[in-house]
Parts: sequence; structure tokens; C-alpha cells
Amino acid sequence: MKKLYYSILALVMMTLTVTTFTSCDDVPQPYDSPFYNENGNGGEDDIEATGEGTQASPFNVAAALKKAKETGTTESEEFYVEGYITSISEIDTGNFGNATYIIADNKEGTNKFTIYRGMGLGNKKFTKSDEIKIGDKVIVYGKIVNFKGNTPEMTQGNYIYSLNGTTAGGNTDIKGEAKGTGTKDDPFNVVAALQKAAETGTTETTEEYYVEGYITEISELNTSNFGNATFTIADDKEGSNKFTIYRCLSLGNKMFTKSDEIKKGDKVVVCGKIVNFRGNTPEITQGGYIYSINGTTADGGSTDTQGVASGSGTQADPYNIYAVLQYTKGLAADKPTDNEVYFKGKVVSVTDNNNYGTEFGNATFYVSDDGTETNQFYVYRILYLGNKKYESGDKLKKGDEVVVCSRVVNYRGNTPETYCSTKEPTYNGYLVSLNNQNGGQTDPTPVTGPLGTEQNPASVATAIATGTAPQAWVKGYIVGYVDGMTYSTGCKFALEGETTIANTNILISDSQRQTDPTKCMPIQLPRGNIRSALNLANNPGLLGQEIVIYGELASYFSVPGITNPSYAKVANQMEVGTNPNTSQAAARRRR
Repeated sequence: MKKLYYSILALVMMTLTVTTFTSCDDVPQPYDSPFYNENGNGGEDDIEATGEGTQASPFNVAAALKKAKETGTTESEEFYVEGYITSISEIDTGNFGNATYIIADNKEGTNKFTIYRGMGLGNKKFTKSDEIKIGDKVIVYGKIVNFKGNTPEMTQGNYIYSLNGTTAGGNTDIKGEAKGTGTKDDPFNVVAALQKAAETGTTETTEEYYVEGYITEISELNTSNFGNATFTIADDKEGSNKFTIYRCLSLGNKMFTKSDEIKKGDKVVVCGKIVNFRGNTPEITQGGYIYSINGTTADGGSTDTQGVASGSGTQADPYNIYAVLQYTKGLAADKPTDNEVYFKGKVVSVTDNNNYGTEFGNATFYVSDDGTETNQFYVYRILYLGNKKYESGDKLKKGDEVVVCSRVVNYRGNTPETYCSTKEPTYNGYLVSLNNQNGGQTDPTPVTGPLGTEQNPASVATAIATGTAPQAWVKGYIVGYVDGMTYSTGCKFALEGETTIANTNILISDSQRQTDPTKCMPIQLPRGNIRSALNLANNPGLLGQEIVIYGELASYFSVPGITNPSYAKVANQMEVGTNPNTSQAAARRRR
């Protein structure tokens, strides 16, 4: 009787189960169902998930399916997944050059995982229909998602990192002994550089390394605007363990000017930052340079020899080239100065005549103290006399004596040069003098001592006429600020309606309501309490107020201005900074 009861109960339960599922046939089966097979994915789930999803330890397909379940319908970060191709639904060899196929942990197709519209080996387009085939073992790199909740896949944008053990750069295994510490005196060999790239991954190293090898292939050598080259090096001339040098500069961190400056077989030492670009291309990134070619070095273009620095960087007393080199080398990498400096030297070579045209109208050249290649300074995209564009390419030649006014920068921490910006705000330095000719400009009369006193400060008009002075007391009214880097068009005399107000400078004049830029003087506001107290962005009530300011009278925005102010008094009340007279008196009392 009991057996009959249980038999009837089992029959009822089976009927209810069938009725339940057939009435909901539009609901997809659970992801972890052993029968899950939407869009060709799924299968038995008895294969152990292995791998970490990294290049060194890729996910197997079971782990990729698990990751897709965890991720859901939002794409994950990028992972490496390994498996065998079990079916190929599409290979496009035309416009898109991608393929859609399925991989599994074995060739029989257990635990299927879709690779959707992926690129070929080395992240390149498919150009042949037989580049991959069923049974190939691949490692694919890309983002994982459970598309629409029912299709675990690697999304579009992925690519094949390894095909049957071969990567885009050659065999997956790096063969040979790693040598070197990556320094100038002990550079990495290519094996060591490849290992460093594998350790670093897709984020470039923060420090620069030196890598030594033989050039095996040159894919690009630009001798015009950019002057860089892309090539491959290896530990031997046969090309074992290839390593890419991407868009680097030539010997001495200079632009390439000749197509034969490097050639296949040359032994080079290259300095730059290392990265495994996109996880498949170990390389030195753009911004590197050749330190030596076949044993000849230039040490980054700034090989120091003995020299004597002279000048103070003002128009009346410009730096010599050795001094401007030392000054610029002392700057933080890629941080241009706020102030302009003057320096004087002789042209060694003109490297970029293409920009002499009316479109850009600037020139790029090297200068030194004696016109030789010793202690050269890189003058980058400088305008002509009077801060005007060049109109032809015959106005500058080797041996010319020039005085330049410009902001300067220690580019990438290894190239002292003049600063140029093509973005808003734009900026170029300019020639002040060419072979003692100033283009018809009237130079302000410089003074060697202080201008004005605290009790009797100079007027703005007097300061403009004076031009330069190591210390100056100047009195005027705050009338506005300069927006951008072009003085003639950037002077602003009203705050209403302005969405952004510069906080790095103010304009002063002898008249409280002055709107003529030629009768105004720009005042630099260095970071700190001077800027905080005097900028109009945060202190609009200062507009029209009288100010007495102490600083250096020098070129600012290419016109007479005050730089590096250390003290100011506004409306004969508010004081900011350190009064040099008060501090000197205090010092005398202490003695």
C-alpha cells in the first residue's frame, strides 16, 4: 500500500514539473543549469576553473564562464582566456577584419565560450579566411560579459594574443639570459627588456631605462615635422627576441634630419620608458631617444663640458647659453616657467625650415655660446623679430647671433628648451635681436639699480619706459587681467559677464579706468599668499583699487611687467607678502 502511495505521488510531482516548465518556455534556463546551451554556449560544468586571467596565467574557459556569471551584463576589465576553437561563425576580411568564433577547454567543445568580433593575432585585422581554423589553440585578450544575461562572451574589441603558441612578436617563450640593470652604465639586453615589459604590463614604467640591441628592422623614419623613428631591436643581428622602439628621437635626443642616420645592423642603446603596449607589444614608448649608435654617444643632447654661467636672464643682462642650460635643467620635468627669460647665443643649426611659412611662421634651431655643438640649447618654434611670424626661410642661418625671449621648460626631464604651446592659451617665444638688429623696436632703457622706493614708488608709465630693473617699487590702480598668453588681445578690463577670470596675473595702470593695453602693466601673481590675496577671480572687489607693489621689473607677456613680486599694499591698508624694508630693519636690530 505504501509503495502504491509513493508511486502515485511521484507521478503527480512529475506532471506538475512538466506543466510548470512548459508553461514558461520563454524564460531562459539558469546559467548554471547543466543543460544551458543558449547561442551555442554552455555544456557540462565539471571542468575545474583555472587561471588568473593574466598573460602569464590565462583563464581556462571554465574560469571565463564563471567570470561572466559574476560580471553579469556589465563588461569586466580585460582578461586573457585560453581555449581551443570549436566553431567559427564569421571571418570578415574586408572593412572590419574581425571574426566571431567559439572556444572551449577541449577540442570536443565542452564549456563553450563566444569570442565576439575579435581581431586577429597582434590586434591586427584578419586578411585571410584561413588565419584561424577549428582546433587551433588560442589565448584571447579582452573584456568579458554575460551578454543579455544568456551569452557569456568576450566582447567586441578583443584580439588574439597567442595562436598555437605564437605571439605577434614571435614565440611566446622568451629565450636567452637576461642581462643588465637598465642603467646608462649597465643597460638591459633585449631579454631583460622583454621581461621588464612583462612585469610592467600595459601601464608604462615611471622611470626610464636604457636598452641595448641591434636594429633588425626600421618601420618608420620621419625627417620632417616629428623627426622620430620606429624600429625593432634584438640581442643579435638575426633578430631573436624582438623589442620595439616606438617613435624615438635620434642621437642626443635630437630630431632625425637624415634618412640614413640609423640603419639595419646598427648597435644602439636607447633610453626611455618601457611598456607592454596593449598586452602584446613590448616596447620603449614615444619620448625615448638614442643614447648611443655603434659606440658614439651624446648623452641626451646635454653633455656637460666645463663652462661659465653669466647673465641674470633679463633683457638688459641676458643669460649666456651655459647659464640658461643650467637654469632649465634645474626645473621639474615638463613644468614650464611662468616668467620669460632672455638668453644670448650663436645659431649652431636650423632644424625645421618647414615652419617658416605663413601657416606657423616660426623657427626651430640650436644655439650655443660659441656656435659649436658644445652645450647646445634647443630653441623650439620661436617667432621672428618683434614677436611676428617669419615670412620666408632665409632669415636665420648658422653663425647668426641671437637674443631670445621665451618661457623655458625641461622637456621630459632631459631636454632643456624653449616652451611652446599650440593649445589654448597658445604661446611662442620670439627673437629680440638678430645680429644686433632688433627689427625697428625701441628697447626700453634698462637700469641696474632699484626703481623707485616704498615712499616714492615709480608710476606705471615710468616703469614701462624703464623696462627692466632688479627691484622696483611701482604704484598704480588695478584695472584688469590678461586672459590667455597674447597680451594685445587678452587684456580684460571688466569682470561682469566673464565665465572664467585668470588668477595668475593682474593689470595695473596710472588711470583708474584705463582700457588701453599700451598704458597698462601686467603683474605676475606667483603661487602662494600673493596670488590668493590679489587675484580678481577670488577678490573682485580689488578692481579699481590703488596698489603699491614690489618685485622685479622684467618682460611679462612680452611687454614690460613685474615678475616675482614679494610684497604689496592695497588701498594703503591691506598688506601681503614680506616688506623688504621691514625685514632688513629687523635684521639690523638683531645684529
